[in-house]
Amino acid sequence: VDYAPNLLEMAAETYKDMKDIYLIAANAYRLPFRDEIFSAGVSIRVFHHMNLPQKFLEECARTFHAGGNMLMEYSNKRNLWRIFKPGVKPFEKNHEEYAELQYGTHPDFFAQITRTADFTALRTLGTGFFPRFVSERTKAIPPVLAFLEKIFDHTFGRIQLAPMNFSLLTKEASSAAIKAQKIGTLQDILQCPACHGALADATKDMNCLSCKKIFPKLGRIIDFRC
Repeated sequence: VDYAPNLLEMAAETYKDMKDIYLIAANAYRLPFRDEIFSAGVSIRVFHHMNLPQKFLEECARTFHAGGNMLMEYSNKRNLWRIFKPGVKPFEKNHEEYAELQYGTHPDFFAQITRTADFTALRTLGTGFFPRFVSERTKAIPPVLAFLEKIFDHTFGRIQLAPMNFSLLTKEASSAAIKAQKIGTLQDILQCPACHGALADATKDMNCLSCKKIFPKLGRIIDFRC
């Protein structure tokens, strides 16, 4: 899933021989997936673009059944480099906009909104201390930087002082009974992102049976952006 079709086209080329991978263009706040359908997921280099982070987490949680796990990466504003950088406020517990649609998140704020979204953080580890120092001028020392990264990951990364945090989330169980959903086709997973109606698969597009919206197929990509 991505909002950018050009990135999905790159993925289509990478996985051209794997026919059981589906490529979905979608709005992260209106995912075209049924409720409680997934058991696992990964979100990498996405959260720091979310201006409505709790809405994004709630939408992700909606699609997971109880006990489902999601690995979520986010940019940690309370990292070692920002603590010693003058003029910044790394200890403010918020979702801070560094630049247009570029955000850093305090770990305590992230924990708060994940709980509100019915996720529980099982474990969080950090990394990304030294990649910023890799350039044409330093291309001779990546082994040294890799060694330093390993040390910092196992020390400062474990106490959430790294630039990038990876948090393993699990969907909390509700009081309602969870029924196993039978999945036979792609339509058993998808729903209309506009009205949550069922979809019909056609040769050139997918059509909502309720609101009649049409979602075009662009090669292997299905465009659900709305």
